[in-house]
Amino acid sequence: QPAIAFKSLSAREAHIYQIIGQWLIPPNDTLPGHGGDAITLQNIDDLIAEVPEATRTLLSALPLAFEHGSLVLAWGSRRMSDMDATALDTYLRSWMESTLTAQCQLVAALKTLYGFAYYERTDVLEAIQIPGVCTAMATVE
Repeated sequence: QPAIAFKSLSAREAHIYQIIGQWLIPPNDTLPGHGGDAITLQNIDDLIAEVPEATRTLLSALPLAFEHGSLVLAWGSRRMSDMDATALDTYLRSWMESTLTAQCQLVAALKTLYGFAYYERTDVLEAIQIPGVCTAMATVE
């Protein structure tokens, strides 16, 4: 259970975004935080909370597509959140390298979310030495 009071994400959705985010933008010595840290998850929640309800409904399906896609893409596989690190890496790499249009569109949506939620953070912009703030999401508490 995350210690964040989310406006739109359920605990399950936040957990899925945390797993994907940490894989997609892992902790490293160069950039602050990572794609699954509390600030990034809060930013994802804030982004989703601000879109029209119909879009919010569509976005609520995004983490579930990755969580349960393993059942469709590899019959009998476990859901993503139950995979060990090796299986998770193989599974998410298969998404990133897919040539199927539907998978590519879902990956693009996911990367866009993390682009705004992580790479627009003030601390990240400062670390990569890009001046200016492009969105209201670029705050760090």
